[in-house]
Amino acid sequence: MKRKGLIVFTILLVLVIAFFPWALEDAASYIINESSKKIYMNSSNIQREGTWVLGDYGSYTLEPPGAGLHYLYADCEVGEEASYITPSLDMSGLSIATLSFAYSFAATGVIVVVSYSGGVNSSEYEERLLFMHEYNSPCTTTETLLLYPSTYNDSSEVYIEFYHFCSYGNNDPPGFAIDDIEISDINFFEGFESFQGSLSGYVTDPFMKPLEGALVRVSFHETYEENYTDSSGYYHVVNIPLCWCMKNATASKTGFSTESVLLSINENTTYDFVLNRLASKTLYVGGSGPGNYSTIQDAIDDAYDGDTVFVYTESSPYTENICINKTINLIGENKNTTIIDGGGNDDVIYVSAPWVNISGLTIQNSGHVYLHDAGIQVFSQFGNFSNNILLQNRYGIYLYETKGNTVSGNIISHNADGILLWESSDTIVHNTLSDNWYGIYLDDSSNNFILENNFYSNMQHAFFENGLNTWENNYWGRPRLLPKLIFGTIQIDTTWIPWINIDWHPSQQPYNIS
Repeated sequence: MKRKGLIVFTILLVLVIAFFPWALEDAASYIINESSKKIYMNSSNIQREGTWVLGDYGSYTLEPPGAGLHYLYADCEVGEEASYITPSLDMSGLSIATLSFAYSFAATGVIVVVSYSGGVNSSEYEERLLFMHEYNSPCTTTETLLLYPSTYNDSSEVYIEFYHFCSYGNNDPPGFAIDDIEISDINFFEGFESFQGSLSGYVTDPFMKPLEGALVRVSFHETYEENYTDSSGYYHVVNIPLCWCMKNATASKTGFSTESVLLSINENTTYDFVLNRLASKTLYVGGSGPGNYSTIQDAIDDAYDGDTVFVYTESSPYTENICINKTINLIGENKNTTIIDGGGNDDVIYVSAPWVNISGLTIQNSGHVYLHDAGIQVFSQFGNFSNNILLQNRYGIYLYETKGNTVSGNIISHNADGILLWESSDTIVHNTLSDNWYGIYLDDSSNNFILENNFYSNMQHAFFENGLNTWENNYWGRPRLLPKLIFGTIQIDTTWIPWINIDWHPSQQPYNIS
């Protein structure tokens, strides 16, 4: 009789569980073990939202550790939401804790929400931690995340929600199932430092110039750690708690853009920031002003894209060979008296950056190496080289494989060649080219516009090798009633033959280019 009564009781218990699963809702409660700083709960006492069914799903029987017949899983329609929500937890005294739990399926991921001061319906969330578990079998996995109760507004009333947005229907794998949720304090772990991450690296401008005094801040859990860069641009932010989440790192400096990035930070994460200047400024060379530079190159090295380097006549001549590798304006006070002298070596000014403007200078005395040295040598696009005097250079201006540049208003005189274009397509307008061997020489260059220039006293005003260009309204040393023929050569296979370009409307008088 006792055996029969036990069988009947067991059958009744199973029926109650099968048809009234919520009857076990309040059967258990979470426990705080003060000695071990551990909070433990079983899924039976967790609030469930959405549609949940018992643990048998088709041919699958889902039974993670400790679940038994209490085990439920989401069986939601596409577009529905489902979640587990813990009771209110008192995490007072816990600084850093681990949250571990068993889960199954999680076919499209679960968001873990830690909320406080108002519960899960409050807008004050400490963090949302996303973990993914791709569906491939009905197996159960244990996940561990880090929590930071000491940063909560109120660590005495904390809720944890496991939230899922269903993208599978009734006949597909369920969204997820959670069991054996455990929170353990790790503040007293031996070797606690292993839970501290760091972020280090360099902060520079786009030209790799170190930015000293830039602030790098790593934000997490409503607090942050930060560090300033040294003279090499190096920073090192420490004491960053490790967790399975992304942290926001920002670098900022007055006068520069602020750059932000989301990073997963481990014990030795590195990241380099590049900041751009926000507003242009003028740097002064020569003269007696406070902070003025003594050399043009020093000012260019300290400049940023969009800046202007202004050169005073007072300290002229400047004996320098200058390299411009950033988009700046180089402006002289007076083109007749503000002089840059190359000392007979190399290029006087070498330009490799686009959109460079150079004006108001006398540029003289380059080296004299063939196809190399020039007053201004340009290896870039869309520059503007205007209102300068170029004297005694191998080439006054040498444009090498360029396009979109404008050369205008210059006096180019007493050079071996006035202007050389090599495989370039630019605009040459309103210049005076005089007393050079060639006024202008074009080599494999097409689609250039040579307009309204004065050609005086050159051994040969113009010559080209290959290429078709537009010549219009130039003054060729004297008034001309007929079109001006510009002689050159073109190559057909391996044979060079004479060819011409034509200025159909040569000017009858010189232009006033002062």
